[in-house]
Amino acid sequence: MNSIQFRLVARLLAGVLSVLLLGSLAVYLVFRSSMVRQFDQSLRAEAQSIAVLFVRDDDGHYEFHAPPNADRLFRHGHYADLYCIRRLDGTVVVKSASLGKTDWPGLDRPGIYEGTRRVAAPAGNRRAKYLRVIYLVFVPRAEIGVSPDRFQIVLAAEPEELDELLERLMKALSLVAAFGGVAAALLVMWTVRRDLAPLRTLAAQAGQIGAGELDRRFVLVDAPHELLPIRRALNGLLERMAAALRRERRFTADAAHELRTPVAELRSLCEVALAANDPKVAAEALADARDVAAQMERLIEALLALRRSEEKAVLVPIDVVAVAQEAWKPAEAVAAERGLAVSWDWPEGVQILCDKALLLGVLRNLFDNAANYTQPGGSIECRVSAEHVLVRNRPHDLTADDIAHLKEPFWRKDAARSSGTHAGLGLALVEAYCRSFGGALAMTLEDGGWLACEVRFAAPGIAPQ
Repeated sequence: MNSIQFRLVARLLAGVLSVLLLGSLAVYLVFRSSMVRQFDQSLRAEAQSIAVLFVRDDDGHYEFHAPPNADRLFRHGHYADLYCIRRLDGTVVVKSASLGKTDWPGLDRPGIYEGTRRVAAPAGNRRAKYLRVIYLVFVPRAEIGVSPDRFQIVLAAEPEELDELLERLMKALSLVAAFGGVAAALLVMWTVRRDLAPLRTLAAQAGQIGAGELDRRFVLVDAPHELLPIRRALNGLLERMAAALRRERRFTADAAHELRTPVAELRSLCEVALAANDPKVAAEALADARDVAAQMERLIEALLALRRSEEKAVLVPIDVVAVAQEAWKPAEAVAAERGLAVSWDWPEGVQILCDKALLLGVLRNLFDNAANYTQPGGSIECRVSAEHVLVRNRPHDLTADDIAHLKEPFWRKDAARSSGTHAGLGLALVEAYCRSFGGALAMTLEDGGWLACEVRFAAPGIAPQ
């Protein structure tokens, strides 16, 4: 299941249950080892007690002084312990009454072996299926002198109490693991569901935001710190979407407004031409209609160019001076007609990474605006480098408040609205083109009324990211 909540619950539960099971197993093994060691120590103490009862008398004979209650004294659980004393060659010299004539695996290790092992229980009514056996080599106590011989005690006991304790410990640990697992499962599911609640809140709020509700914002109460960047990013996205939607609506309204006037004018001219009885009047009306259609064509081309500017730019090494010279040619005649003085500062061989078509469109618009709006007899200055292209001119009737509106689509000074040669999209196109190839457009009104339009490039030879 592709669910964060499901994966978190599954992984946390797997981790918690693994820890519980491994912890329970570790506790059981530690306690089992300790209890078995204590049991073996009790067997060793009992074997040493038996060894004390085996004595060498004055005549050199060995006697075992068994106490009358040996079966009660040497026992673990319900049955008396099994023991025998034998020589190192395996010859049994003493054995317990509980062993009787039974042969059992505990006697299959003759010699000087010492240690503890587990062997199968001899046939009989014993409750345990195995016995713990200890082998102990000793020198018997002598009434006179020192015994020259060594013997071995083999002592076996039924670990009934040990098994019962270990079984109870296993059951207790199993219950702890089971109840702990259930409690951990409930706690994990509650915790994960509670901590993922802010995500569900975000999803619910996102589902309630429609196209006309971009002014709404995501709100989280007591949200964890990890979700705050997501909430800020989503609210920032909504703000950008709302701003983009406002720009699109304003652009659409402005475009409709700009097209409405020439369409109405075109319709009026067509009606005049159709109603005119004088061919000269009809011809004049048709000529005016042609001019209006050309104005509409320029406007539509500018709108299409503005939308094409959103496509990805193709960045190649270009000679920015050559592009600037090519862009100036269409505006050269206008500048000469209006008596403008033009000064250039463009060193040869300036290479940058840019989209030639977009840069050509940027510079043509800037040069066209400078040639058309500079005061008659004024000056235009152009400086080209690997970092920027700077165009300075002194337009008439331009204030500092106008600078903020120059890049807005369809914005023009009132004096320019009567002209059908400009649609008011030139600088909006310039800014869009600059964004597309990684540059930027900066416009400032300097002292003396000079308008400085600066197109800034990315580092020369390096494609913008």
